Amino acid sequence: MELVDGDSHAGIGSSAITGAGFQRWRWRRYEIESYLIHPDALARFVSATVGEAASARHVADLRGYLTANLPPAMIERPLDNHMLLNNTKARTEILPPALSAAGLPGLPYTRYHEIAALMLAEEIHQDVRQVLDTLVKAFGR
Repeated sequence: MELVDGDSHAGIGSSAITGAGFQRWRWRRYEIESYLIHPDALARFVSATVGEAASARHVADLRGYLTANLPPAMIERPLDNHMLLNNTKARTEILPPALSAAGLPGLPYTRYHEIAALMLAEEIHQDVRQVLDTLVKAFGR
């Protein structure tokens, strides 16, 4: 099973998921990190990283950055289909400046899984749910 980011792979699509042989799933969004752009989940991550006692200012700075730099619809309805997330490398163009504004400059992308770990079930995008179901099917479970 191959998971392919949406970036620069216009000619590579998903294949039939049959549970046998080579199978491919292509994300609709530019890359998997694009699914981490949820203001509440990011706020929880910032709070957990800087500590609850210091979190108010850091979370306010994060929300201020997001409000100033992302379309209002992305803030209000982060689970909708937003073209910006389909065409933008969130790992370098959205998450680092947002986290830097929140007082976490230089946070390596290898820690972004910690954002996902703090997401509530209702904050997980349907595409992610679908790929998890697809993985189960791909491996014949």
